[in-house]
Amino acid sequence: MLGAHTKAELFAVLVAWKAVRQSGWPQLAPLVALRAAQWPTMNEAALRAEVQSLIDELSKPECAVRLFWKFVPDLMYRGYNANFLADSGYKGPGNLLDKNDIHPEVGWARQGAKYRADDFDVINNTTGVRDIIERQDQAGGTMWLHTVKSAVRTATGEAIGVLGMYEVIDGATAAKLQRRPR
Repeated sequence: MLGAHTKAELFAVLVAWKAVRQSGWPQLAPLVALRAAQWPTMNEAALRAEVQSLIDELSKPECAVRLFWKFVPDLMYRGYNANFLADSGYKGPGNLLDKNDIHPEVGWARQGAKYRADDFDVINNTTGVRDIIERQDQAGGTMWLHTVKSAVRTATGEAIGVLGMYEVIDGATAAKLQRRPR
């Protein structure tokens, strides 16, 4: 799902996605990544098509990676893939656009304050991506996630949001990844 965005926001989302992809899932969406050199010269419609292509690629049934991004000041969701929506457990009308992690109909609302704190930490940190192993509790049970996040920044460096990707992992993999050197 792709919300309304300006040309600058679309470009910033793609740049953040490229950083997260490189850090966590370099094999994902190779055709989109190959076009990165063209992004600065694309018009708004082409950038929108590029972001939609990315969402479509990461929404295929064989893709286990979830994609989302949120914008400040309220960290409202502005885009995500189908896997992310399914994980959210959102039962409300419409979709998650313009909802945030503390919305009562989002499956992880009880952990929403933690996610918001993590997101603001990423937004305020200028050192790049953040690699996180975390537990997510929902009504249907507990999931372990390998999450990578990056600030979404305009061409002038202003942080306007956070983009994240994650995959569900098992408890043993989570324990192993938590012990690795960073």
